[in-house]
Amino acid sequence: MNSKWRANRIGLVDFWYYDEEEFQFLDGRMLLRGSNGSGKSVTMQSFIPVILDGNMRPNRLDPFGSTARKMENYLLEEDDGRDERTGYLYMEFKREDTDTYMTIGIGMRARRNKKMDVWYFGITDGRRIGRDFFLYKDVQNKIAYTKTELRNRIGDGGQVLDSQREYMEYVNRLLFGFETLDEYKEMLDLLIQLRTPKLSKDFKPTKINDILTSSLQTLSEDDLRPISEAIENMDSLKVNLDTLKESIKAGKQIQKVYDQYNKIVLYDKANSYEIALKEYDDCHKTALKLEETKLDCEEKLKKEQQCYDAIVQEEDVLTKERNSLNQSEATQLKEQEESYRKELHEWEKQKEEKEKQYNEKKERRIELENKVKEQEEKNDIYRDEIQEKLEEMEEYIEDIPFDEFEFFKQELLGNLDQSYDFESHKKLLQTYQKNVEDGVEILEKEKKYQEQYSDSLQKYDEIQKERDDIERTLKQYEILLHETKAEFIENLYRWERGNQQLKIPQDSIQEITRIVEAWQQGDAYSTLETIIRKYLHEKEDILRDELREIQAEEKEMVSSLRKKKEELTKWENAKDPEPERKKEVEENRKRLKEKGIPYTPFYKVIEFSDSLNEEQASRLEEALLRMGILDALIVPLEYREQVLALEDGVCDTYFFHDVNSVKENLLNALDVAQEEDILLSQTILNILRGIGYQNEIGESHTWIDEKGNYRIGVLEGTITKQYDAKYIGVQARERYRKQQIEHLKVECDELQKAVEEIQEKVRQKEDEFSLLKQEYNEFPSGEDIKTAVDDYKEKERDYNRIGQEIEKSRILLEQQRQELERVRVEVQSICSKTDLSVQLVVFEAARKDLREYSELLGQVQIVYNNYRNGLDNQKSQREYLEEVHIDIDDILSEINRSNRKLSGIKQMIESIQKQLALTDYKMIEERLDFCIKRLATIPKERENCVKNSTELEERIKNLEE
Repeated sequence: MNSKWRANRIGLVDFWYYDEEEFQFLDGRMLLRGSNGSGKSVTMQSFIPVILDGNMRPNRLDPFGSTARKMENYLLEEDDGRDERTGYLYMEFKREDTDTYMTIGIGMRARRNKKMDVWYFGITDGRRIGRDFFLYKDVQNKIAYTKTELRNRIGDGGQVLDSQREYMEYVNRLLFGFETLDEYKEMLDLLIQLRTPKLSKDFKPTKINDILTSSLQTLSEDDLRPISEAIENMDSLKVNLDTLKESIKAGKQIQKVYDQYNKIVLYDKANSYEIALKEYDDCHKTALKLEETKLDCEEKLKKEQQCYDAIVQEEDVLTKERNSLNQSEATQLKEQEESYRKELHEWEKQKEEKEKQYNEKKERRIELENKVKEQEEKNDIYRDEIQEKLEEMEEYIEDIPFDEFEFFKQELLGNLDQSYDFESHKKLLQTYQKNVEDGVEILEKEKKYQEQYSDSLQKYDEIQKERDDIERTLKQYEILLHETKAEFIENLYRWERGNQQLKIPQDSIQEITRIVEAWQQGDAYSTLETIIRKYLHEKEDILRDELREIQAEEKEMVSSLRKKKEELTKWENAKDPEPERKKEVEENRKRLKEKGIPYTPFYKVIEFSDSLNEEQASRLEEALLRMGILDALIVPLEYREQVLALEDGVCDTYFFHDVNSVKENLLNALDVAQEEDILLSQTILNILRGIGYQNEIGESHTWIDEKGNYRIGVLEGTITKQYDAKYIGVQARERYRKQQIEHLKVECDELQKAVEEIQEKVRQKEDEFSLLKQEYNEFPSGEDIKTAVDDYKEKERDYNRIGQEIEKSRILLEQQRQELERVRVEVQSICSKTDLSVQLVVFEAARKDLREYSELLGQVQIVYNNYRNGLDNQKSQREYLEEVHIDIDDILSEINRSNRKLSGIKQMIESIQKQLALTDYKMIEERLDFCIKRLATIPKERENCVKNSTELEERIKNLEE
């Protein structure tokens, strides 16, 4: 709820003997004190109750009730030399609990021997007269606003009213809230009675009592009837009250029984709820079990299907292997292997080319789809933009009789997808614009001549009076100049005390004061600015040096943070940590891949034995790293010559063949991690058997002891024993990667915090720069002194010049009258072509609107052309997109065919390699027997897979139901 309004102050502007004056209230009260005739009564009666209802009848103005005083007398008195005067009265109100302000007031314009013009206003947006809102437009002469100027000045922040009744209703609504105006008037009448002077002499307490009593609202019979009826019904109400008490007593007894009943019902319902809840939990558990069963069945079905595919594939391979074993010799098998390898290479190359084509086509498809979508969105935007601009054009010519727009709009929107010619409409528009331009030109000319004539006429009428006023004004300007200097000096000291950055020494302040006091002509303000600018530059240099140091530190920290983030991103994106390698090693492994030579890093195919503790594992891995074994490549023996014959510039370490086994070897400490690949697993086991792992030197030339010491041939070495295992074992590598990521995140957070702190210092220093600039810009302006000096000198010249201007003004006035008559004839002739009202403001508005209309027309044409081009572009893109879709389908078909072919070839190569391993005929015969027996059992297994799959599908279907 809003607090009440309280009167805060009243003010007068150019009223009676007041130039500008205001009186403050204290808690809504004010005491006027002064000798007889000092104006206490006039001041009070000018506000109370006039400011509250706008009624300025003479009997309301005189506290004694006479009609001798009129409001016009306070604006234009008999001995006043003025013929016209505009004044204002206002009263400001403030909320009790907040700094919310509202002002009401009256404006008056009195002209001698004419009726006084009155208007009323209210300001409700918080602006305060004399603070951020003024009732005059000239600071020196304080020329009060006219009604129109006041309305424009208030704008939407209040109201300007013309009638007294509207104002009365407005004030009642804002301040009092009486339901009717009659009630409001009664309150005002009471104020008038209380306003009567000399209450101690003419008003006894009984008289005051009568006044207050009469102010009370009279009670009608309708108001008294309820009271009378209430008194008559008091006895019956007493009886009813006793009856109700008895009823309450009985009701409480009934309530007790119902409470017991309700508790029993509540217990039964709670019990039923618990039973239902238990049933729900059972059903929910059953549903979860069924879902688990369904998932298990789906998994089994997937495995059965995979088993079926594997059996079919195995049957095909074994059939071919059986045929091969029945017919082939080892040489023929080797030739077949080479043939298949060549065919495999060709198919892989073909697949790679097709995949490259597929990716290119896919990217092109996405690009085209995006372009089509983008073009559709652009076309929608173009259509909307055309509609919006047409609406804007319609708004601009709403008040202009240019009927061609409607035809243009209908034709354009009705055939938006077809070609449209804008030239015909442009020609009509240009013709109409030319007529309006001519009208503006002649009306401006008429206005210019009219203003010149009016100015000359007014000047001729006032020039005699002006000469008398100039001498008085000259003295006023001299006083104003001194006051302006004093105001500037006061502002100077206030400005310097309020500064935080731009501090000026006292001697310089005194120097500025002396310059201001001696300022009589010219522009001394530049001298003041030079003094202030000196201290500004000194402070700027200090702040700039400090900021430069901070920014250099910021740049260094940001660079460090960026590098750390890049390293963090590298570790986050890394799938598996790898030991550091020289670039020659990286290049070597790249060439191995290019040549199709298979290899496996040693550390990826081994795991630490469970018997090793963490320290032993770390020492063993460090020894393998120092020996060059950890990242050595395991390469099949048949590639040895090819690997060792690689070109210069690359290097690496390799395992090619088996080595001699030693008794105490690395199998005691390491396990094989690639058991599914039998050949690779056997190779790894042989390597581990050939490297000793013992406490004492044995028969091995390559060994590692439990302390991490190692030997390679004649070379022996030690380790740092400060190394943590991180590469052997998938979990170890992942743990090492996470440790690196966590460590880098901590470093990034610390750097980020440091960057933010240094950036905060930069911002603070920049704020000091801004504050320094702000304080410099807030240095008191010397425009008022310049204006006061110029005005004073100008008035001196005016006093000497005014006598010569009277005759010149009369001659000029007659010449301007004749020229004005001639121009008015041209106005009627030219303006009749446009059907516009013959007013300059109308023609200027029409010219402005037509220019905007013309510009929008050009924009519509551009957008329309873009829209048409977009339609054509969209059509061509859709056609090309369809061709790309067809190409993608063809390429995918080729890729699938290549995949099938490659799978078959790889399996044949694998089969041939197995046959080649069986160099003995008996072994070939054994393999052939295995194929025959296996082929005999496969049909049964295939049937079982089909049967199991069918049963699982049926069970899944039942579970879903």
